[in-house]
Amino acid sequence: MVSRLLSIEEVSTFDAIFVSGGNSAVLCREMVRTGFDKVLKRAIDNGLVYVGISAGSMYAAGNLDNGLHIIMNPIIPHWSGKKAAEITNPPTEIYLSDGQALYIENDEISLI
Repeated sequence: MVSRLLSIEEVSTFDAIFVSGGNSAVLCREMVRTGFDKVLKRAIDNGLVYVGISAGSMYAAGNLDNGLHIIMNPIIPHWSGKKAAEITNPPTEIYLSDGQALYIENDEISLI
């Protein structure tokens, strides 16, 4: 299979990028190895909407040293305990049950 890294110009033509689940450490390692982490960060800084599910949300949060760190709070997805009712200041972990999500815009974090 032939593949190549998308340029910042190509990624900037998208409305959003969706990063799904899996192993968050492998996801992060491959983002860094391919250099896509830098392209993705620039595109997000330029207004690209990032949608992360499971490992994709952990990659965007404060879980991984080389993650995006859109927020500093680590995210714990698929939480089976009590549903989160509020978001606290970093670096408190955010436990998200299936069906819960974070919406982040202009440094404002909302639980939806």
